[in-house]
Amino acid sequence: MGTAHPDLVSIAAGSRERIGARVPPVPVAWVSLVMVAAMSGCGGGAESPATTANAASPTAVSTAAEDVFEARRRALAATNPVASSGSVTLFAKGAYGSGVQNWSWNLCNTNLTTRLGRQTVLYFNECQGGDWGSGGYLHLDSAATDAATLSFDVYLGTQPAVTAQQIYLSFGDGSQGMLLSSLLPAPKANAWNTVKLNMVPVLAGMPFQDFMLMNASGHPKFYLNNVVLSLGSGGGGTGAAVTVKVDATAQVHPISPLVYGVAAFDNTAAVLGALNSPINRHGGNATSQYNWQLDASGRGMDWYFESVPESSGATPAGSVADLVTANRQAGAQSMVTVPMLPWVATLGPGRSKLASFSVAKYGAQQDTDWQWMPDAGNGVRTDGSFITGNDPRDAHVPSDPTFQRGFVDSLVQRFGTAAAGGVRYVILDNEYSIWHSTHRDVHPQGAGMDEVFDTMRRHAAMVRAADPSAQIVGPEEWGWGGYLYSGKDLQAANWTNPPDRAAHGGMDYVPWLLQRIRQEEQATGTKLLDVFSLHYYPQSGEYSNDASTTMQRLRNESTRSLWDPAYTDKSWIADKVQLIPRMNQWVTQYAPGLKTAITEYSWGADNHINGATAQADVLGIFGREGVDIATRWTAPAETSPVFKAFQMYRNVDGQRNGFGETSVQALAPNPDQVAAFAALRADGALTVMVINKDLTAARPLTLELANFGGGSGTAQRWQLTKANAITALAPLPYSGARVADTLPAQSITLYVIR
Repeated sequence: MGTAHPDLVSIAAGSRERIGARVPPVPVAWVSLVMVAAMSGCGGGAESPATTANAASPTAVSTAAEDVFEARRRALAATNPVASSGSVTLFAKGAYGSGVQNWSWNLCNTNLTTRLGRQTVLYFNECQGGDWGSGGYLHLDSAATDAATLSFDVYLGTQPAVTAQQIYLSFGDGSQGMLLSSLLPAPKANAWNTVKLNMVPVLAGMPFQDFMLMNASGHPKFYLNNVVLSLGSGGGGTGAAVTVKVDATAQVHPISPLVYGVAAFDNTAAVLGALNSPINRHGGNATSQYNWQLDASGRGMDWYFESVPESSGATPAGSVADLVTANRQAGAQSMVTVPMLPWVATLGPGRSKLASFSVAKYGAQQDTDWQWMPDAGNGVRTDGSFITGNDPRDAHVPSDPTFQRGFVDSLVQRFGTAAAGGVRYVILDNEYSIWHSTHRDVHPQGAGMDEVFDTMRRHAAMVRAADPSAQIVGPEEWGWGGYLYSGKDLQAANWTNPPDRAAHGGMDYVPWLLQRIRQEEQATGTKLLDVFSLHYYPQSGEYSNDASTTMQRLRNESTRSLWDPAYTDKSWIADKVQLIPRMNQWVTQYAPGLKTAITEYSWGADNHINGATAQADVLGIFGREGVDIATRWTAPAETSPVFKAFQMYRNVDGQRNGFGETSVQALAPNPDQVAAFAALRADGALTVMVINKDLTAARPLTLELANFGGGSGTAQRWQLTKANAITALAPLPYSGARVADTLPAQSITLYVIR
């Protein structure tokens, strides 16, 4: 996209020694249209081996502490939330409250309590490490729902104003943190100062489980006492009643089980098993430069253009084979990406990493991988200009269909053909229209329509020859801009007359590609594409941890861009995306018979109930609208509400039961507030998934049932709320073909009606 393309280096935190980690959205400017796009990270493999929060920024505050204690958090994740009334004592009268642990880290004091005057109090001497390098940390074993007010007394010593400026309060991922000084603008010296903090806007609907007081700057020393969390009703009363009309004989069609897929890379078999997910995707930016012979990948723009080993050993395709093995253990199909870029990663002696933009070779750069590989630069000179003319051989070796044939052959030899239970889906690379950005170290020029078609044609023919029964998937484009413009046009950024589009009859990029592939198939008799795949990330910031009221409401409605022909997207897109109908129309017009797949998507907020309600809405939409395959980027953490949203559909009771397999009509008056989906199950039950998106209000619900049963019976119920636990509620008798219930605010309820 020229000045409009996303040539920005993104930095994330986590484990980089694997394919598939995604970075946060990258800002992109569409200059001529005066739009700002928050692009997806495009399946980036760009994560560092450890947290790299260097600056004293509130957005980075909670990362270090949360990474340090992630294992303990998982082990002690709440299963029985604290009741939503009264109060919870964290520390008072010299003792911790029930279920409270002190997880403070990197303090200079060994004893976490001390005597101050006549009282035993908490003591925090944060004299070690840099900014965010130490902190006080109180953790509740069971999360408290409906947190109202957190009160505590703090003693700040002789320079209280200075000390208050040094302490940052955080309450975990997705919450709103703040400096203590913002709560105590004029603290008293050598005295106790009382703080009362309204937790409702801070948590934005999340449960309370963690209270951290970190050294934002300097090395504060302070004391804490009487830490008490009061609990409120947590709701905004009762909202307007809603009636959902279900007809068991209308709009009947099968739901593909493959819409419940993910991209799981860690603890894969267990994660897929707990989700009962039937398909797992190997993909992302790093797969574009995967060298199967060395089991190594190139991280491109996502992480300093480094080539890195995917495993400690040198088994060809070892990490991919391990993933496929884990998928098979879980009973899940595999989607494996075959690179099409002309260069793939190579390694140095002893499987050491290599850099495309070596500082020693190409000079000083704006940023380097200072912690893990200081010689690896970001390819941007100190004056802001890009390094051009670099030698791809610095960190890569050539690749072509013959080289990649060895990759496919190795999978067939190990697992058999797709027809014999091997790898069923072979994906042709990843997001070609931004190769010139993500992988500019090896493909600095935007890929034009002809180049993309020819590359797809040659690699697809290779896959078909290697395994005629494999399902070939593409083109895996990243989002709205990548549907309409080739990389050549995105780089040119001439929106009034895009040169590549003009040279191809004025057609949009992806439809032209589908048409050209079908023409080639008809001319040669070789099937080149079986599944038409795209990626989609909402572009108003939903793909983030933002749980502000504004963002929650955006998540509630922006799922409409998947299906609603009348909905104008609120982001820079400012158009009617109607993604699934659009994909179906393109298939009907240009390549009849192709299956459709959305192989990357996410609405973010994994650790918030709003992310869960959005995810449940998306899964229902995929089933209702007839998508063939969908794989979320990535598999959510097992303790997260979003993980449980998947389980509501696929494993609600731990016995792999859930939503039905045959979609039927469910009509809700306003899906931005309450969304509903219905399906018949193989055991004869009618299942209805009802999602109350309202941030504060419970909703009286009536399910009106048509053409099912005798009009009376029993409805079993399972429910997920912001308490972050799936609960089996008491069965609900019904009569008159009406089921009456009340939906809590921000809840997902599955009704199994007989």
